[in-house]
Amino acid sequence: MKTRLSSIWCILIGSTALAVAAADCGGSSGACGVQPCGGAVVGTWHASSACANRALLNQEFLSGLMGYCDGATLGAVNLQPAGSLTFNSDLTYSASATLHATVGVNIPASCLSGQSCAVLTAALQTQVGTMGVQSVNCVGSSSCVCTLAVMTDIENSSGTYLTSGTDMTLYATAGTTTGGGGPYCVKGKSLHLVSINTTMAMATIESDVVFTMP
Repeated sequence: MKTRLSSIWCILIGSTALAVAAADCGGSSGACGVQPCGGAVVGTWHASSACANRALLNQEFLSGLMGYCDGATLGAVNLQPAGSLTFNSDLTYSASATLHATVGVNIPASCLSGQSCAVLTAALQTQVGTMGVQSVNCVGSSSCVCTLAVMTDIENSSGTYLTSGTDMTLYATAGTTTGGGGPYCVKGKSLHLVSINTTMAMATIESDVVFTMP
């Protein structure tokens, strides 16, 4: 039983991490985001919304659970970014932005070996405070619906940046925690930080975090 719960936990966290990494417009169903288009980024942008491609997220989730918990399904995924990004005309930047995610996971009775949702909650709560997990709660009578709350950095760094076509590269100074950059698109007063899945036959938008300028 301990091994089964530990395995479930690893998969839950892996799926939650994917949901966060796939960060992107209030919800997480259907198509998500805009195509990378580049554009001028100078100014201060405030986190607005985020969405993740539900089909891709569910596919990765089910693939990860295979062999551990047959029949488990991904529930509601809600993503909300916070913070801001500032890009200066001298090609320096500063960023402090996080993503809060609430992820639901449906665990069937067959994965619980007769244990209750309270037991599953207690097992999962030992990991609160790690990997950005803030809380976890599982409810139900035979099967369980687990809700995990997670917070992770979108970008928490400062340094210099360059844009080329539809890509932005961030060069974080020493001591900062992130950097790298990626595809982006400025449409009107919205800046979209886009994640692209290139493992499929056709490149697909995986996520889109949106920042706006007043």
